[in-house]
Amino acid sequence: MLLVQVATLGLAVLAMAVLQLRVGQLVALPMIVVFGLVSALALVLTGQCVLAVGPAERQSERKSVAWSTSESETR
Repeated sequence: MLLVQVATLGLAVLAMAVLQLRVGQLVALPMIVVFGLVSALALVLTGQCVLAVGPAERQSERKSVAWSTSESETR
């Protein structure tokens, strides 16, 4: 949840910078770079976490199904 929150905050700051540029205000380049990197890193890590959790749950479901079918066969 923290990774998603960091990504959302970074993307919000980047959106603010884009809107400031559209109306002609000056925006600090380091702010854009730092929040761009933070957002990208948070999004990559969030994607890796989601992909890592998915297959593990499916494997545990398969094991529980295998156990239930083998128990019914022994009865």
